[in-house]
Amino acid sequence: MRIFALVVGITYFIMALWCRYQRRFFIGPHGVESLLGIIGRDERRAEYKNISYVRLRQSFFQRLFLFGIGDILIGTSATNKPEIVFHSVRRARYFKHVIQARMRDKNSRHSF
Repeated sequence: MRIFALVVGITYFIMALWCRYQRRFFIGPHGVESLLGIIGRDERRAEYKNISYVRLRQSFFQRLFLFGIGDILIGTSATNKPEIVFHSVRRARYFKHVIQARMRDKNSRHSF
């Protein structure tokens, strides 16, 4: 029975690490970046000056049971679809506003 508990514990720990490092999102001084995958990698980056919109998407369950959890969709003028999606972000509304504020700062600095 102890071996079973140990195997379950190790499996849970590995899965938690996998989920933690499979998706990583960055909001930097010049833009946003999404890194997906551990073995295979999908990196996407957008500078604030190129971002055309930032949207928040929340499912019924995210709104009802998981307060503050949501997906942040970031699109550029290159396509109509979001190019970068931050999945299951805690305090999603706050981070959406952070990105929008940095977009405004970058755009106001470069406009004459």
